[in-house]
Amino acid sequence: YPVSEGAGHFWAATPSGSQAIFEPKAGPDAADLYLFDTAKAIAGEAPDSLIAEKTLGILGTSENLSKVYFLSEAQIEGQGEANQPNLYLYEAGEAPSVTYVATLSSLDATASSTAHLLSPVNERPDRHAARLTPDGQTLAFMSSSAALAEQVAGYDNTDQAAGRPDAEVYRYDAATAALVCVSCHRPGARPQGRELEDSGLYAASRLAPWETSLYAPRALSTDGTRIFFESFEPLVLTDTNGRADVYEWEQEGAPGCAASDPSLVPASGGCISLISSGKSPADSTFLDASPGGRDAFVFRL
Repeated sequence: YPVSEGAGHFWAATPSGSQAIFEPKAGPDAADLYLFDTAKAIAGEAPDSLIAEKTLGILGTSENLSKVYFLSEAQIEGQGEANQPNLYLYEAGEAPSVTYVATLSSLDATASSTAHLLSPVNERPDRHAARLTPDGQTLAFMSSSAALAEQVAGYDNTDQAAGRPDAEVYRYDAATAALVCVSCHRPGARPQGRELEDSGLYAASRLAPWETSLYAPRALSTDGTRIFFESFEPLVLTDTNGRADVYEWEQEGAPGCAASDPSLVPASGGCISLISSGKSPADSTFLDASPGGRDAFVFRL
Protein backbone atom coordinates (compact mmCIF):
# COMPACT_ATOMS: atom_id res chain seq x y z
CA TYR A 1 0.00 0.00 0.00
CA PRO A 2 1.87 3.15 -1.15
CA VAL A 3 1.55 5.92 1.41
CA SER A 4 3.74 8.59 -0.20
CA GLU A 5 5.65 9.09 -3.40
CA GLY A 6 9.41 8.77 -3.51
CA ALA A 7 11.88 7.27 -1.08
CA GLY A 8 11.04 6.51 2.52
CA HIS A 9 12.97 5.58 5.62
CA PHE A 10 11.96 2.71 7.93
CA TRP A 11 12.54 3.34 11.63
CA ALA A 12 10.91 0.56 13.64
CA ALA A 13 8.23 -2.15 13.72
CA THR A 14 6.43 -4.34 16.24
CA PRO A 15 7.76 -7.91 16.63
CA SER A 16 4.75 -9.22 14.65
CA GLY A 17 5.16 -6.63 11.92
CA SER A 18 1.58 -5.46 12.35
CA GLN A 19 2.70 -1.85 12.74
CA ALA A 20 5.70 0.13 11.55
CA ILE A 21 7.06 3.65 11.79
CA PHE A 22 8.43 5.33 8.70
CA GLU A 23 9.42 8.73 7.34
CA PRO A 24 9.10 9.94 3.73
CA LYS A 25 12.35 11.33 2.40
CA ALA A 26 10.94 13.43 -0.44
CA GLY A 27 7.83 15.35 -1.39
CA PRO A 28 5.58 17.63 0.68
CA ASP A 29 5.54 15.25 3.64
CA ALA A 30 9.31 14.73 3.78
CA ALA A 31 10.64 14.38 7.35
CA ASP A 32 7.14 13.75 8.71
CA LEU A 33 6.81 10.69 10.95
CA TYR A 34 4.01 8.17 10.31
CA LEU A 35 2.64 5.04 11.96
CA PHE A 36 1.57 2.35 9.46
CA ASP A 37 -1.05 -0.25 10.49
CA THR A 38 -1.26 -3.38 8.31
CA ALA A 39 -4.69 -4.37 9.69
CA LYS A 40 -6.13 -1.08 8.41
CA ALA A 41 -4.46 -1.58 5.04
CA ILE A 42 -6.00 -5.07 4.70
CA ALA A 43 -9.42 -3.70 5.65
CA GLY A 44 -9.15 -1.06 2.96
CA GLU A 45 -8.82 1.82 5.42
CA ALA A 46 -6.15 4.53 5.36
CA PRO A 47 -3.30 2.71 7.10
CA ASP A 48 -1.06 5.65 7.93
CA SER A 49 -1.45 8.15 10.75
CA LEU A 50 0.74 11.18 11.30
CA ILE A 51 2.81 11.20 14.47
CA ALA A 52 4.67 14.47 13.96
CA GLU A 53 6.00 16.90 11.35
CA LYS A 54 9.52 18.24 10.73
CA THR A 55 11.17 15.35 12.54
CA LEU A 56 14.93 14.90 12.91
CA GLY A 57 15.13 11.26 13.94
CA ILE A 58 14.05 8.74 16.56
CA LEU A 59 15.78 8.01 19.86
CA GLY A 60 13.82 4.81 20.45
CA THR A 61 10.44 3.10 20.64
CA SER A 62 8.76 0.66 22.99
CA GLU A 63 8.45 -2.87 21.63
CA ASN A 64 4.75 -2.42 20.82
CA LEU A 65 5.31 1.10 19.38
CA SER A 66 2.96 2.59 21.96
CA LYS A 67 5.72 5.03 22.92
CA VAL A 68 8.01 6.81 20.48
CA TYR A 69 10.75 9.29 21.41
CA PHE A 70 11.73 11.60 18.58
CA LEU A 71 13.27 14.97 17.74
CA SER A 72 11.30 17.58 15.83
CA GLU A 73 11.83 21.21 14.86
CA ALA A 74 8.10 21.81 15.16
CA GLN A 75 6.31 23.30 18.12
CA ILE A 76 3.73 20.62 18.87
CA GLU A 77 0.66 21.84 20.74
CA GLY A 78 2.53 25.01 21.62
CA GLN A 79 5.38 23.11 23.23
CA GLY A 80 9.09 23.28 22.44
CA GLU A 81 11.13 25.90 20.61
CA ALA A 82 10.56 26.72 16.95
CA ASN A 83 13.23 25.41 14.55
CA GLN A 84 15.15 23.73 17.36
CA PRO A 85 15.72 19.98 18.02
CA ASN A 86 12.91 19.36 20.50
CA LEU A 87 12.65 15.98 22.20
CA TYR A 88 9.06 14.67 22.35
CA LEU A 89 7.32 11.53 23.57
CA TYR A 90 4.44 10.21 21.44
CA GLU A 91 2.01 7.88 23.22
CA ALA A 92 -0.52 5.89 21.21
CA GLY A 93 -4.07 5.07 22.29
CA GLU A 94 -7.64 6.13 21.64
CA ALA A 95 -6.49 9.71 22.10
CA PRO A 96 -2.80 9.80 21.07
CA SER A 97 -0.73 12.42 22.85
CA VAL A 98 2.64 14.13 22.41
CA THR A 99 4.61 15.36 25.42
CA TYR A 100 7.49 17.82 25.26
CA VAL A 101 10.56 16.58 27.15
CA ALA A 102 13.41 19.01 26.40
CA THR A 103 15.24 20.95 23.71
CA LEU A 104 18.58 19.44 22.72
CA SER A 105 21.57 20.78 20.74
CA SER A 106 22.25 20.85 17.01
CA LEU A 107 24.95 18.18 17.45
CA ASP A 108 22.37 15.93 19.13
CA ALA A 109 20.25 16.13 15.97
CA THR A 110 22.85 14.48 13.71
CA ALA A 111 20.93 11.59 12.20
CA SER A 112 22.71 10.88 8.92
CA SER A 113 24.06 7.35 8.60
CA THR A 114 27.16 8.80 6.90
CA ALA A 115 28.05 10.84 9.98
CA HIS A 116 30.53 9.46 12.51
CA LEU A 117 29.14 11.65 15.27
CA LEU A 118 27.75 9.88 18.33
CA SER A 119 24.20 11.24 18.71
CA PRO A 120 20.88 10.05 20.18
CA VAL A 121 19.23 9.90 16.74
CA ASN A 122 22.07 8.73 14.50
CA GLU A 123 20.73 6.09 12.08
CA ARG A 124 23.93 4.05 12.45
CA PRO A 125 23.58 1.64 15.39
CA ASP A 126 27.25 2.07 16.34
CA ARG A 127 26.68 5.83 16.61
CA HIS A 128 23.25 5.77 18.25
CA ALA A 129 23.60 7.26 21.75
CA ALA A 130 20.24 6.39 23.31
CA ARG A 131 18.70 3.40 25.11
CA LEU A 132 15.08 2.64 25.94
CA THR A 133 13.44 0.07 28.20
CA PRO A 134 11.18 -2.45 26.37
CA ASP A 135 8.03 -0.78 27.73
CA GLY A 136 9.25 2.68 26.72
CA GLN A 137 8.90 4.05 30.23
CA THR A 138 12.57 4.97 30.70
CA LEU A 139 14.92 6.65 28.24
CA ALA A 140 18.68 7.13 28.62
CA PHE A 141 20.43 9.41 26.15
CA MET A 142 23.42 11.68 25.58
CA SER A 143 23.19 15.41 24.99
CA SER A 144 25.73 18.20 24.64
CA SER A 145 23.15 20.95 25.20
CA ALA A 146 24.46 23.65 27.54
CA ALA A 147 20.93 24.90 28.18
CA LEU A 148 19.75 21.42 29.16
CA ALA A 149 22.63 20.90 31.63
CA GLU A 150 21.83 24.23 33.25
CA GLN A 151 18.09 23.60 33.29
CA VAL A 152 18.21 20.06 34.65
CA ALA A 153 21.24 20.14 36.94
CA GLY A 154 22.24 23.80 37.36
CA TYR A 155 25.46 22.66 35.74
CA ASP A 156 27.94 24.41 33.44
CA ASN A 157 29.01 21.67 31.01
CA THR A 158 31.62 23.82 29.23
CA ASP A 159 34.79 21.76 28.91
CA GLN A 160 37.68 23.22 30.93
CA ALA A 161 40.20 22.74 28.13
CA ALA A 162 38.19 22.91 24.88
CA GLY A 163 35.73 25.61 25.91
CA ARG A 164 32.90 23.69 24.21
CA PRO A 165 29.86 22.05 25.82
CA ASP A 166 30.58 18.46 26.88
CA ALA A 167 28.00 15.74 26.31
CA GLU A 168 26.52 14.20 29.44
CA VAL A 169 24.16 11.26 30.10
CA TYR A 170 20.49 11.93 30.90
CA ARG A 171 17.53 9.84 32.06
CA TYR A 172 13.84 10.49 31.43
CA ASP A 173 11.06 8.70 33.32
CA ALA A 174 7.77 8.81 31.40
CA ALA A 175 5.74 7.81 34.46
CA THR A 176 6.84 10.86 36.47
CA ALA A 177 8.02 13.13 33.62
CA ALA A 178 11.30 13.47 35.55
CA LEU A 179 14.38 14.38 33.51
CA VAL A 180 17.76 14.17 35.30
CA CYS A 181 21.43 14.25 34.40
CA VAL A 182 23.02 11.10 35.80
CA SER A 183 26.62 12.13 35.02
CA CYS A 184 26.52 15.83 36.05
CA HIS A 185 28.01 15.08 39.43
CA ARG A 186 30.20 17.99 40.52
CA PRO A 187 28.31 21.23 41.20
CA GLY A 188 30.46 24.28 40.59
CA ALA A 189 33.19 22.40 38.71
CA ARG A 190 33.27 22.44 34.91
CA PRO A 191 33.92 19.03 33.32
CA GLN A 192 37.17 17.71 31.92
CA GLY A 193 36.12 15.68 28.90
CA ARG A 194 37.65 14.68 25.61
CA GLU A 195 36.88 14.81 21.91
CA LEU A 196 35.39 11.56 20.64
CA GLU A 197 37.26 10.18 17.63
CA ASP A 198 38.01 13.57 16.02
CA SER A 199 34.28 14.03 15.46
CA GLY A 200 33.95 17.52 16.87
CA LEU A 201 31.84 16.18 19.75
CA TYR A 202 33.30 16.66 23.21
CA ALA A 203 32.01 14.47 26.03
CA ALA A 204 32.53 14.24 29.76
CA SER A 205 30.57 10.98 29.84
CA ARG A 206 29.06 8.67 27.27
CA LEU A 207 26.85 5.65 26.76
CA ALA A 208 28.80 2.76 25.32
CA PRO A 209 28.24 2.52 21.53
CA TRP A 210 26.94 -0.62 19.84
CA GLU A 211 29.59 -3.25 19.13
CA THR A 212 27.75 -4.48 16.02
CA SER A 213 24.66 -3.38 14.08
CA LEU A 214 22.73 -6.29 15.60
CA TYR A 215 23.38 -5.86 19.31
CA ALA A 216 23.55 -2.96 21.75
CA PRO A 217 25.23 -3.37 25.15
CA ARG A 218 22.69 -3.19 27.98
CA ALA A 219 23.67 0.22 29.31
CA LEU A 220 20.11 0.58 30.66
CA SER A 221 18.52 -2.17 32.73
CA THR A 222 15.15 -3.48 31.56
CA ASP A 223 13.37 -1.93 34.55
CA GLY A 224 15.10 1.42 34.02
CA THR A 225 16.60 1.62 37.53
CA ARG A 226 20.25 1.23 36.48
CA ILE A 227 22.37 3.01 33.89
CA PHE A 228 25.98 2.10 33.09
CA PHE A 229 28.14 4.74 31.44
CA GLU A 230 31.75 5.74 30.88
CA SER A 231 33.11 8.94 32.38
CA PHE A 232 36.28 10.72 31.28
CA GLU A 233 36.46 12.66 34.54
CA PRO A 234 36.38 11.44 38.15
CA LEU A 235 32.93 11.42 39.72
CA VAL A 236 34.04 9.91 43.04
CA LEU A 237 37.15 10.49 45.17
CA THR A 238 38.49 6.96 44.59
CA ASP A 239 38.77 7.61 40.84
CA THR A 240 42.33 8.95 40.64
CA ASN A 241 43.77 7.66 37.35
CA GLY A 242 42.70 10.48 35.04
CA ARG A 243 41.44 7.92 32.51
CA ALA A 244 38.03 6.73 31.32
CA ASP A 245 36.23 4.66 33.93
CA VAL A 246 32.90 2.84 34.14
CA TYR A 247 30.17 4.04 36.50
CA GLU A 248 26.75 2.87 37.54
CA TRP A 249 23.80 5.13 38.35
CA GLU A 250 21.09 3.43 40.40
CA GLN A 251 17.70 4.96 41.13
CA GLU A 252 16.96 5.99 44.71
CA GLY A 253 14.75 3.37 46.34
CA ALA A 254 16.26 0.49 44.35
CA PRO A 255 17.93 -2.26 46.42
CA GLY A 256 21.39 -0.71 46.12
CA CYS A 257 20.47 2.94 46.72
CA ALA A 258 18.83 4.05 49.95
CA ALA A 259 18.03 7.63 50.91
CA SER A 260 20.79 7.45 53.54
CA ASP A 261 23.42 6.16 51.10
CA PRO A 262 26.46 8.50 50.99
CA SER A 263 26.75 7.94 47.23
CA LEU A 264 23.28 9.41 46.63
CA VAL A 265 23.26 12.46 44.37
CA PRO A 266 19.93 14.17 45.13
CA ALA A 267 19.93 16.19 41.90
CA SER A 268 20.04 13.00 39.82
CA GLY A 269 17.71 10.98 42.04
CA GLY A 270 20.17 8.13 42.30
CA CYS A 271 23.46 6.76 43.61
CA ILE A 272 26.73 6.93 41.66
CA SER A 273 29.14 3.99 41.97
CA LEU A 274 32.54 3.41 40.40
CA ILE A 275 32.51 0.01 38.65
CA SER A 276 36.05 -0.11 37.26
CA SER A 277 39.05 0.34 39.57
CA GLY A 278 39.71 4.03 39.01
CA LYS A 279 43.41 3.19 39.36
CA SER A 280 44.33 1.64 36.01
CA PRO A 281 46.79 3.57 33.79
CA ALA A 282 44.57 2.69 30.81
CA ASP A 283 40.97 3.45 29.88
CA SER A 284 38.21 1.13 31.03
CA THR A 285 35.12 0.57 28.87
CA PHE A 286 31.68 -0.87 29.52
CA LEU A 287 31.06 -4.13 27.63
CA ASP A 288 27.62 -5.35 28.73
CA ALA A 289 25.35 -6.14 31.65
CA SER A 290 22.66 -8.64 32.55
CA PRO A 291 19.08 -7.54 31.69
CA GLY A 292 18.37 -6.53 35.28
CA GLY A 293 21.75 -4.84 35.69
CA ARG A 294 22.85 -7.07 38.56
CA ASP A 295 26.02 -8.12 36.72
CA ALA A 296 28.23 -5.92 34.55
CA PHE A 297 31.27 -6.61 32.37
CA VAL A 298 34.12 -4.12 32.04
CA PHE A 299 37.08 -4.20 29.66
CA ARG A 300 40.39 -2.57 30.54
CA LEU A 301 42.38 -1.42 27.50
